[in-house]
Amino acid sequence: ILADSALNHGAQGLVHTAKWLATNSDSTGLDDLTLRATQSEPFTTARWLATLPSSPERDRAVSIFAETHAATDPESATTWAESITDPGKREATLTTVRKIALK
Repeated sequence: ILADSALNHGAQGLVHTAKWLATNSDSTGLDDLTLRATQSEPFTTARWLATLPSSPERDRAVSIFAETHAATDPESATTWAESITDPGKREATLTTVRKIALK
């Protein structure tokens, strides 16, 4: 429900809701918001991701974004995955992106 409300308010709603979720340590909510935003507003989501500072939350969000877009835009998905700062998360995401892209 929170993700739907955020998306109904465009980019600004996405940013405010994501900040609130991150501040309140709601990783499940942030993951859900990222997935739904990626599916319905990929350009807005990409702009939002580009503004995030390095953090575990950003890495998770970028991973979701990259994996979601791997089938339709593997080059961009790879670029996003390479921006993940946690080495283990980066390699896992790159592996998933490659597998999806090959299907």
